[in-house]
Amino acid sequence: MLQAIRDRVTGIIAWVIVGLISVTFALWGVDSYLRGGAQTYAAKVNDTEISTDQYRLGLRQQANRMQAMLGERFDRAILSTPEFKRAVLDRLVEEELLLQAADDYGLSISDSYLAARIHADSSFQVDGEFDPERYKNLLSQQGMSPSLYEHQLRRSLLINQLVNSVSTSSIVTDAAVTQGLRLQNQMREIAFLRLSLAPRLEQVEVSEEAIAAYYENNSGQFVEPQRVRLSYIELTLEGLREEISIDETRLRELYEAEKERLAGDEQLRARHILIELPEDAGAAAEAAARDRARAIRQQLQEGADFAELARAESDDPGSAAQGGDLGFFSRGFMVPEFETAAFALEPGQISEPVRTPFGFHVIEVTDVRAKEVPGFEEMRDELYRRATQDEAEQRFYDIADRLSQLTFEIPDSLQPAADELGLEIRTSDWITETGGAGIGQYEQVLAAAFSEDVLDQRNNSQPLEVEPNHVLVVRVAEHQPSQPQPLEAVRDDIRQRLAREQAAEQLQERGEALLGQLEGGEADLESLASQPDVDLETPGAIRRGDPRVDPTIAARAFKLPRHADGSVTREGFADSSGNYIVLELRDVQEPDLQAVGANERQGFRRNLLQLYGSVEAQALVEQLKAGAEIELNEQLIED
Repeated sequence: MLQAIRDRVTGIIAWVIVGLISVTFALWGVDSYLRGGAQTYAAKVNDTEISTDQYRLGLRQQANRMQAMLGERFDRAILSTPEFKRAVLDRLVEEELLLQAADDYGLSISDSYLAARIHADSSFQVDGEFDPERYKNLLSQQGMSPSLYEHQLRRSLLINQLVNSVSTSSIVTDAAVTQGLRLQNQMREIAFLRLSLAPRLEQVEVSEEAIAAYYENNSGQFVEPQRVRLSYIELTLEGLREEISIDETRLRELYEAEKERLAGDEQLRARHILIELPEDAGAAAEAAARDRARAIRQQLQEGADFAELARAESDDPGSAAQGGDLGFFSRGFMVPEFETAAFALEPGQISEPVRTPFGFHVIEVTDVRAKEVPGFEEMRDELYRRATQDEAEQRFYDIADRLSQLTFEIPDSLQPAADELGLEIRTSDWITETGGAGIGQYEQVLAAAFSEDVLDQRNNSQPLEVEPNHVLVVRVAEHQPSQPQPLEAVRDDIRQRLAREQAAEQLQERGEALLGQLEGGEADLESLASQPDVDLETPGAIRRGDPRVDPTIAARAFKLPRHADGSVTREGFADSSGNYIVLELRDVQEPDLQAVGANERQGFRRNLLQLYGSVEAQALVEQLKAGAEIELNEQLIED
């Protein structure tokens, strides 16, 4: 199979970061799980359609991921750009191509392997053991059912199985390891000038004509995404519980029942002497065993020591050595015949011979450990909580069932269900496909609200359990299609963009002039640093990824070639903050590879294997694309 895969990996090898493939497909493992489904599709890969619901879910997931990564720096305007939408759709296409390839190669994920992976996930464990309730609750909080999660996980594992088949077959030579270690441990001595962007921004003036022209030429960047306001019915267990009142009579009844239950939890300590007898023993054998047990009971009543008699006469080797002692036990622990007899005895009382499947027992209760029953007032709050919880749960399931029935049978209105069930119809704030306030935070609501069934057909949604014991049914109250933002709404944003561009151009011009002076031998870094808008930094020798230096600067430093004669190499560029940098590479220090230990070398080899494997896996994706019939719904991207 690996050779078959390799035969197909003949395209250009694209660079990828370590782990890109597995991370990408864990993120994009989405599938349509909504009622109905769009009649149009977002893309078609060979003969398989990627639904618009899948595409919209992909948009939301990527938006959530970017929000989590960037926090306050996240600009939601990017979500409306064609570039963002195309990137999402491209990833969905790549996933589908890999799934089809996995099917072609006969790969599969067994149910037992899938279950093992789920059970091994510490997120779903309590005290180191898989917990089904925790599993369901965590998935529910993420807007997923177990079946949907298992479907997505199976797809993700299948893709990773295919990708790993390629990546694990990569070979790393000793020469590659040596060269890689040399580059990784190499140090470079640098110094640089920084021309800061911020002061320039304050000096730049942007004309209204420039703002209007930019708006006209880039109107596609300034689009309000489609949004909806939803009417919805909300049902929560907690809300029902707050409406329930339990009277004093009912609480007293519950207390008496609890007393009886707790009384049943008393424990006995007993000892016994067993005369062993099979269940199918004949009448003569049974009579003989009974007589022997009676004789033992008679000796005990006449003052014989129970422990000594048990050691001598009992056929139960486990307890005989302990003088017949069985320790404390509760109801349900012993066989019924033994339990009934034991719990009928008072401490110190000796039973008549008791027949069980094991034979005849002579039993003595030596101690009673009764469960202490709290008083009514002490238990009042707990009894009230239990009673309201039990009644609320019953009401919740009954109402949820009827709500589902009514909103399905009358799909064009929530009013009949609200009237019959005494529930309120509420209206949400505006919600876009990437979320909103209130119920707009729930993935299930977003998926339903923008589905073909709810948005286009204007039907009620199915009941959506957005959290445990929290159900919503939604319908579209108002829909606002995607539309251009007015110039007034984006004027400040455009002004900032243009100001940044102009300031960056001025910085570049100024920086290139300084670079020219350096290259012409007219000045050095130290002399140029005396100018008011120039700062000099001399971090000295740095490693790759050195935390003391901006990542952009460090990366450029290690890409700069060094002159054969050892002379200084220079370059000008903008760093990650928009400041202009004039970088000077002063020296390259090669590492002593003899000092690299075997463990470090082996670890580096593993990293290279992973990187090479990712490159080959990406090449497989490109090759599959080249051989596939792919059709994209361009209208979705442009809207």
